[in-house]
Amino acid sequence: SMCQQSAAFAEYFLKAEHPKTGLLQICGSRHSGRRFTLQYMASQSGYDVLCIDCECLSALTHEEWKSALEAALSWCWLNQAIPALYRFDFAGSSGREQTNLAVWMLQFFKNAVPFFALCVDHPLELPYDSDFSVLCLQIPPYTIREQHLFWQNFSKECVLPLAQDTMPSHLANIYSLAPGKIRFALSAAEMEEISRREQVIHTDAIAQGVRQLCSPKLLGLSEPLTPSFGWEDLMLDEATVSLLRKICDRIRYRWKVNEEWGFDRKLPYGKGVSVLLYGPPGTGKTMTAQVLAREFGLDAYRVDISRVMDKYIGETEKKLAELFDAAKDSNAILFFDEADALFSKRTDISDSKDKYANVETAYLLQRMEAHNGISILASNAVQNFDNAFKRRISFMVNIALPNVETRKQIWKSVFPDTAPLKNVNLDSFAERFELSGSSIKNVAVAAAFLAAADGSSITRYHLTQAVRDEYNKTGRVLMEHELF
Repeated sequence: SMCQQSAAFAEYFLKAEHPKTGLLQICGSRHSGRRFTLQYMASQSGYDVLCIDCECLSALTHEEWKSALEAALSWCWLNQAIPALYRFDFAGSSGREQTNLAVWMLQFFKNAVPFFALCVDHPLELPYDSDFSVLCLQIPPYTIREQHLFWQNFSKECVLPLAQDTMPSHLANIYSLAPGKIRFALSAAEMEEISRREQVIHTDAIAQGVRQLCSPKLLGLSEPLTPSFGWEDLMLDEATVSLLRKICDRIRYRWKVNEEWGFDRKLPYGKGVSVLLYGPPGTGKTMTAQVLAREFGLDAYRVDISRVMDKYIGETEKKLAELFDAAKDSNAILFFDEADALFSKRTDISDSKDKYANVETAYLLQRMEAHNGISILASNAVQNFDNAFKRRISFMVNIALPNVETRKQIWKSVFPDTAPLKNVNLDSFAERFELSGSSIKNVAVAAAFLAAADGSSITRYHLTQAVRDEYNKTGRVLMEHELF
């Protein structure tokens, strides 16, 4: 593994005399486990590690820098420690200044210690001279098995234990987190439980801790959907619910199928789940997305298409890249409502705008396929999507208009127990009017306001008036004999 490789490289320079200085460059994003790698390397070599934060040093003068580094190197010599320059890429400095600072520090460390390490976001292209033996290691994405071990190990550092039903294997399947973020989520969850005087850490508290990791960029391109609905709120036929359960199984058993059974070697990318919910308006596509989000304790974010689509060439791709990167870092479900605007059939090229629109759609399909999270799309018509799009979708779920029996359930559930219904046969309304679930709710609310304005209970008259108004929205006029 990478940790073992770094330990072997360090040991080579620390335990023998060499004319060159060993330089280990560990590359990875924030929270990706760079310090964990250093700790492992130190434990294997018998040395300590002294982390030197270069961003803090950048606020000092040149002489103050030199004094601080000399003191740090002296401490390393006396205590058999490895100096590690953390955040060595000087993100706040300009390109030329950045290179000058880096080269100066490298020269300062040359011949001062037999071995030292750099922690950076990306590999640095610096003019290393022949006195350095450089090994560059890029921290790869962590497998579910590795994340499972991090959940196990970091949970042991907490004072409160995990609840019996809070399994590290389940957490690793649901969330895709770097080690530093796993530790943060557990710490935040523990503080939440302590504030509630709980004795264990529950899954809900961990979900809240993960929620705090949400990227601000995601909020800039989307809006959160509150996952307030459960399976009992979905009034769909048995076949549709069964298909939705299979979507949950795709997430729940990712570790077993992809890693234990080796499918990740056959499918090196596109391990996420993409779902297309299609059907007439008002049938519950948004509610279904919320139910799936609640099932796993994840947040769903409705993509604001107006903020993503841009008239300037190349800008839409940049915003889509920001969107998917932010969703990955935040462990969020992306919900594309009215997805036809972004995912519809690619047009024939008649001018340059059509050409670039096709490029944007192709890029979007690629990002969806490579995305390791959950993407949910809602559309009113499946025929608006071409075969290339359908091939990249994991599940296509038809959320159809409810049948008579389902409409009866919706009519009975939509009225609160305290609503003053008087001599109303709701089954007759379910049998006579083919309305979607959303439309039935609209009718119930409208009838309640009509009754309140009349100062009476909700009667058949108020409901028929509300039904007439609801049908008028779609351009269909109901005759009197159809209403009564």
